[in-house]
Amino acid sequence: MISDQTIDFAKSINKKFNNLQLLEEALTHKSWSAENEGIRPNEKLEFLGDSVLGLIVTEFIYLNYPELSEGQLSLLRSVVVGRNSLKEVAKELNLGSYLKLGNASVSPALLEDALEAVIGALYLDSGWETAREFILEILSERIEEHSKKKQRYFDPEINESYVPYVVETSIGLDRMFLALISHSLKEEELENGSSRVVLSIAPPLAPTKAAILPLVKKDGLGEKAKEIYHSLKLDFQCLYEEKDSIGKRYRRNDAIGTPFCITVDHETLEDNK
Repeated sequence: MISDQTIDFAKSINKKFNNLQLLEEALTHKSWSAENEGIRPNEKLEFLGDSVLGLIVTEFIYLNYPELSEGQLSLLRSVVVGRNSLKEVAKELNLGSYLKLGNASVSPALLEDALEAVIGALYLDSGWETAREFILEILSERIEEHSKKKQRYFDPEINESYVPYVVETSIGLDRMFLALISHSLKEEELENGSSRVVLSIAPPLAPTKAAILPLVKKDGLGEKAKEIYHSLKLDFQCLYEEKDSIGKRYRRNDAIGTPFCITVDHETLEDNK
């Protein structure tokens, strides 16, 4: 069943939806979905809408501002589709009052995501032209305003002017995971000319903290290694490995980012440490 607030929002933006369920989803925050079964949150529509928004704005400024350089176009786009801009647009549309929220409160990030979800819903429901029409309705004045501003910045410390790069900070589980893997995954060249993959994850972030490796399976080394494993696994995520040579096991643990490898050898039994 479509809620009255969804119908009212469609009227407020003067858009007729063939499938109002898409708009209902776009206006539904995950905090509401967690408390009410049957309605999906707007996260996937936000993901789609973000790409549609970026491409439409990119196409528009590319075709309409041929005098701007690539760097100036990038800066203009980042300002127009940035969080501050979308937050203000969402406020102008009074979008916050139409959202379905559970234990969450309206925030700039939430408004930005919801607006992108609405764009995604429009695109799926009515296609590219309708989405383009809506985006240019809400952003064309901002594009015009920012395109007339000087794109260069004068830095008095170095006595130079330049077009600045814009870094839009954003956080989320997928982005955090990508940043972690991008920083940690390395390919090392060995002295013999071969290479190996190493995942250098900081110990607090590593999924497996330690690998317990008996040098060989016989002579009681396996039993001692299992004893160490069982004593550690209560407090740490560990693994026990006895297959293949010790060198291959080290390689495997380097590749999965295990920060500590504990090798149990004959000296371990002698010292009982």
